[in-house]
Amino acid sequence: MTNEIKTMMPLIIGLTAGYFCGMGISLIFISSLLKISSYSLVVLKIIGSGYLTYLAIQMWTRKQITR
Repeated sequence: MTNEIKTMMPLIIGLTAGYFCGMGISLIFISSLLKISSYSLVVLKIIGSGYLTYLAIQMWTRKQITR
């Protein structure tokens, strides 16, 4: 390994571990939400699709920077 890879390895491992922890917490939250009520999962899907629609509109209406 080169010196640059050796210095970047803790960062890569830390980011990967954080990613998997976040995914695990999300999975536990969604599964507990589904156990409580299937209606709440539908509400969560609607909120998620609304947020994605909002992001798409923001992207479409953003001014283009020309160089």
